[in-house]
Amino acid sequence: MRDANCIFCKIIGGEIPSNTIYEDDEFKVILDASPASKGHALILPKEHYADIYEIDEKTAGHAMQLAKKLAKHMTDVLKCDGFNIVQNNHEIAGQTVFHFHMHLIPRYKNAKNNDILIWDHEEFTPEHIKELYNARWGIESSFRKLKYTIGLSNFHSYKPQYIEQEIWAKLIAYNITETMINCTVLETHATKHEYKVNFTMAAHICRVFLRLTTEKDQYDVMSLLQRERCW
Repeated sequence: MRDANCIFCKIIGGEIPSNTIYEDDEFKVILDASPASKGHALILPKEHYADIYEIDEKTAGHAMQLAKKLAKHMTDVLKCDGFNIVQNNHEIAGQTVFHFHMHLIPRYKNAKNNDILIWDHEEFTPEHIKELYNARWGIESSFRKLKYTIGLSNFHSYKPQYIEQEIWAKLIAYNITETMINCTVLETHATKHEYKVNFTMAAHICRVFLRLTTEKDQYDVMSLLQRERCW
């Protein structure tokens, strides 16, 4: 799908002329109209995506593969000394045309504008570092809690593929118990309080259910919940 108001979509559709150096079913590559260096080119997907947040992973992956192929070929042809592959998102990051594109910028040792992509490194104060650490700590704490809750500190297996199976099995069991806790209401009283399943009860229900071996022993989930409530 294309955007009728997008200049790159118009270039792809042939409404606006361009210097095309490569084209296939998925991409069109053109020389930049305001180049930062000799050979500066743009990779344009033929479908319209505003930025990296909209483009699908498959197309984004193909764009990077094409960038690698063209960078090698352009380096051989142009005899440049280095290469920038740049992709900007949103105005604050330098995006001026809101159609996903990648810049291929050859770099030359003796060029006058070799500072075009050099920026000053920002100094972070101790307060900023503390703020970043606190944001990270919340994520780490939640993973640590999950690790110990589902027993990921010890494994029965030794081979990597079996350890991976254990991890997935424990995560699935954890998600089932969490679903029971958050979504199952056994009884609603006249007050605002509800009788719900806690984690220990949910884990026990899972164990009972998984240990049932014959059809005669089978319970439906609600029967198990009612049985657990009586205990």
